[in-house]
Amino acid sequence: MDFITAVELASPILHAFEAPEGFAPEPYDDGYGFSTIGYGHLIRPDESYTRITKRQAQALLEQDVQIAIYGLQKYLTPECLEELEANEIASLICLVFNIGNSKFRTSTLRQYLNAGLYEQAIYEFPKWRRSAGRISRGLVRRRACEALYFDKAIIDFYANISYPEYVY
Repeated sequence: MDFITAVELASPILHAFEAPEGFAPEPYDDGYGFSTIGYGHLIRPDESYTRITKRQAQALLEQDVQIAIYGLQKYLTPECLEELEANEIASLICLVFNIGNSKFRTSTLRQYLNAGLYEQAIYEFPKWRRSAGRISRGLVRRRACEALYFDKAIIDFYANISYPEYVY
């Protein structure tokens, strides 16, 4: 699979998240205790921002996507990377962008992908719906979008899930 094609496919998905998350020119608490800026860039301890432009936010988003791509290339086997379709890679880029490389590295999702068990891997997306230990309605929606993009047959799965009323 050509990663350039996958990145191009991931771009609309990532831009779709710009609208709901919105552009934040100044640091803010994401509601789960994490300092964030721009289009969902998690501010690392070695970074310091007081205000950024949309252009700077876009650069941070692109940098974060490159980090996610690096994680996929590092933690998925060459055979897996070769077998994945562009939409699957784009979906995984979005997931890893959000959960981070270290969580992806230890995930059952990665294990299923490397074993070629793509049907089982699809059902791992909804497990990544928590932030700071709490279920996030936004992450539930985000994982649903990523899983749908990974494989459209997943629609039936999400249609039959019931979430408790305390979902945030």
